[in-house]
Amino acid sequence: MKYVGTDVDSYVYLQNREGWNPLQVAVHTWELDLLKSLIEKKGGISKENPQDRALLDYAAIIGDLEYMQYLVEECGLDVGQKDDEGGTPLHYTASKGNLSCILYLIGKIKAKSAPELLKHQGGKFNNSPLHCLMASDGREDDPKKFHQVVETLKENKSLLNSSQKRPVELALNKPSIDNSVISVLD
Repeated sequence: MKYVGTDVDSYVYLQNREGWNPLQVAVHTWELDLLKSLIEKKGGISKENPQDRALLDYAAIIGDLEYMQYLVEECGLDVGQKDDEGGTPLHYTASKGNLSCILYLIGKIKAKSAPELLKHQGGKFNNSPLHCLMASDGREDDPKKFHQVVETLKENKSLLNSSQKRPVELALNKPSIDNSVISVLD
């Protein structure tokens, strides 16, 4: 870690060779108690700081529901935040097939009255969350939960990504996706 802060006693502002600060490392290494301690030491999360806002994206990528709940409910991070490419936490967790996290974010998005986030197309391929889920190789092995997610997002089934593909076209390439899901999307 190299020192990049202004207060030598504050290790919260250190960065490793990749430019990650201790908060980001704590999320990636599943150290929730450390993350909470660092955030408390820092005095909270800055919603203006891109590295702080990105913590929710990191939690979405690793698919840790407990982290996501903490960052949203305790720290106040916005489930609708977009990164530089337009990706949201929902895109990231859908691309990893984290069904519990997807359902959590969908619930928060609906409670926020922001249904446009469910069909928002972002990232370098201009995918919707449904595209991300259909293209995902990893997926929780829970067919009932998977169908629940697909049913919730099925209104986006006609959206085209930057490759001019609908979600069903991405699903056809996945042997783990059964015909009942294909019929919902077709």
